[in-house]
Order: sequence, then structure tokens, then C-alpha cells
Amino acid sequence: MYKKRPYGIDHRIVLPDGTERIVHEQAEVIYDEAGRSIRMIGTVQDITESKRLEEELDKMEAQLRHAQKIEAIGQLAGGVAHDFNNLMTVIQGNTDLALMKIGEEEPVHRNLKEIGRVTAKAAALTRQLLTFSRRQPVSKEILNINKAVLEMSRMLQRLIGENISLSTELSPDLWNTEADPGQLEQLLMNLVVNARDAMPNGGKLLIKTENARIDETYRQIYGEGRPGRFVQISVEDTGTGMDAETRAHIFDPFFTTKGIGKGTGLGLSVVYGIVKAHDGWINVYSEPGNGTNFRIYLPAASGGIEEKGDKPKASEIRSGNERILLVEDEEDVRELALLMLERQGYKVFVASTFDEAVSVFKEEGGRLDLMFSDIMLTDRSGLELAEELRRHRPDLKVLLTSGYSGEHFQLLEGHKKDFGFLEKPYSQTDLLHAIREILDR
Repeated sequence: MYKKRPYGIDHRIVLPDGTERIVHEQAEVIYDEAGRSIRMIGTVQDITESKRLEEELDKMEAQLRHAQKIEAIGQLAGGVAHDFNNLMTVIQGNTDLALMKIGEEEPVHRNLKEIGRVTAKAAALTRQLLTFSRRQPVSKEILNINKAVLEMSRMLQRLIGENISLSTELSPDLWNTEADPGQLEQLLMNLVVNARDAMPNGGKLLIKTENARIDETYRQIYGEGRPGRFVQISVEDTGTGMDAETRAHIFDPFFTTKGIGKGTGLGLSVVYGIVKAHDGWINVYSEPGNGTNFRIYLPAASGGIEEKGDKPKASEIRSGNERILLVEDEEDVRELALLMLERQGYKVFVASTFDEAVSVFKEEGGRLDLMFSDIMLTDRSGLELAEELRRHRPDLKVLLTSGYSGEHFQLLEGHKKDFGFLEKPYSQTDLLHAIREILDR
């Protein structure tokens, strides 16, 4: 009695002209009673194109999962940021007020300064979450990356320690780029910290800048980028390096190769978010034992750099007697802002909701000089409130604030020339300067 044993297998074949193809064999082997194979019946099918399509679909699915992870963390970060930054505003503001009453010779002065420093650090952590999730507004300006690297070099050297040597190779004719200075600093810090952790026994770290002209050939080879003029930033270390499996996940949120308590897994995710928010891309070159090189490409800008003056101290900011409508749904933040503004001489009217603000506006007959409102109110948005009040008082000055960088900022984009914006958490100096700047326009 004959027995049939089916089998199927995929494998590569090389044609006489050297071309590789992927084929699928599906067959049955027929055995006689003694167990000897006597014949085989089956087919061989060329599946090269279907395999290629399958691999592309797998890659797209992986990219979708990555995007979904970022979106989920972004939603969480946005919700946390709003409440967290309100708390930080109250802490920072009350610290500023206390420092005004206490001389530098007092022992508690140093403690208050430390509270302010840690508050700023906590706010920076929130910005990292929002940056990586692309919910942090990008405030771009024309700048030269060489200047940013030089200004940060001493701080970066302290960050990496004495057993790692830091050197730079900065192109003398580097093109300008349009970037958010704070996010650019965050990007460099995160890459340097990542390099430091990859060199526990010391090593060398190189930050390099150069101009790059990208053509279509580059995109075909690397699968990323687009033709044009770009500024390239390289951060190269002599550390432990990474294998292909690790490289495939380094930009995933919360992915880390460090031990428990030694890393959040957000550092490179933040870098990825910043680069994408600046319309650039990032390539990683690394092998186990041979270090790592991150290469970032940001679009070159044709405009010149605008010089900025130093922001004045709180004591140097001119006081005023203008009438301000303060709209804030968080009581602690509202009371703090009220105190800060009244100490500066302003006449302040307060409201906690959209409807309350409209009522106050009507009661005062529209005789207000400026509205200072949180974007996220319990009933409607501060943007809607600004538009409603301006229907009756077109020359009303508007300053908006928020600790959350969500869809509201897309709406705010079209009003940048009309409305001012102050990010939470803000200090007393930040608030008074922003108010005075809007009123003096």
C-alpha cells in the first residue's frame, strides 16, 4: 500500500544570469510499502513579488503600531500636562513672590531658589513627554546650530563626566536652519546622555555639523529624506554599539536597554519627535562593539538671524493701570495671577468660565484693555471667548495661556499676529513681561 507525505517550503534560487528569486515548492512524496520514495508530484511557484509585498505590508504595520503607541502616550501626556503645569505655575509663582520678600543673606533664600530650579526641571520633563508625542508647540526661529553647540559644550562636558572626552567639528560655513532653540538643546542633551550611558568605562564623543545636499539617489538608497539643502548634525560615540534588533526599537516609547531605575526609555523617543516636528529625519549607524553614530538632517533656511535683547527682570518691568479680564478655571492659579497683576497696579476682573467672562465683559460695558485667559476652560475654549468678546470690542488685546499643547494650538496658528501666548508653568517675570508686551503693541 502506497503512502503519501505532503510538504511545502520556501527557498531562494539563483538563475543563470545571477538573479535571485524566491520560490514556493508544494508537493507530495509517494512511498512504497518498504518506505522507499518512488515518485514526487508537485509544483514550484515564483513568489518573489508577493514576498516583497508581504514584507512591505509588515513594515507598514510596524510603522502603524509605532504611530499608535506615540498617539496613546501623547493623549496621556496631554491630559497629565494640563493639571501638572497648573500645579507647577502655582509653585513657581509663589516661590517668586516669596523670594521678593526675602534677602539673599537669609538661609531660606537658597531653599526657595532650589524649589524654583526643581520646578523648572519638572516642567521640562512634561515638555519632553509632549515633544515626543508631537503635542508641544514648536516655536521656530532662524538660528545657527554651531552657536547652540558652542554655548552648550561646557554644560555637556559636565554632563558626560571626566572619563569621556568631548570634541566638535563644526563647519565654518554652516547654513542656518529654522528650529525651536529649546527643543534643539533637548535633542542634543538627550543624544549626549545616550552616548554617555553607552560608554560606562569612558570613551570619545564627537559632535559634528556640516552642510548636506540631498538628491533622489540618497532617498532611494536610504529610504528616507527628500531632495534639497539640509544641515546635518552627527553625534558619534565609541561606546558598546547596538545590534540590529536593538536598532529597530530604539525610538519606541519606553524602550530601554538600561537597568531598572536607570532610564525612562523616553530620551530617543523625544529626539525622534523633535526631528519629525522640524520636518527632518534621523539615521542611525551602529554595530556591537563599534560605537554609534546618530545623523540628523534638518532643512536649511535662507533667512537671516534676528538679534534678541535680554528679557527684563520683574523689578524692571513697567507697572500699569490698565483694566484686565483674567479668566482661569483653576482657583489656585487664578488667585496667584490676580495677586501678581494687582501688585503691578492693574485693575483686574476675574472669571472662571466662558459664561462668567461674558457677563463680566457686559457688566463693565466692554471697557477692558486686555483679556488674559487659559485656552482650556470648563465650558468652552479661551479662543472662542476671545473671538466672542472681539465681536463687540475689536481692539481688545488678548493673551492666552495653557499647560497643554493639543489641538488648540492648531487653531491658535491663524491668530499668532492677533493673540499672544504664554506657556505654563510661568513665573512672575514671564507673566508681567507678556502682559506688558501685549499692551504696548
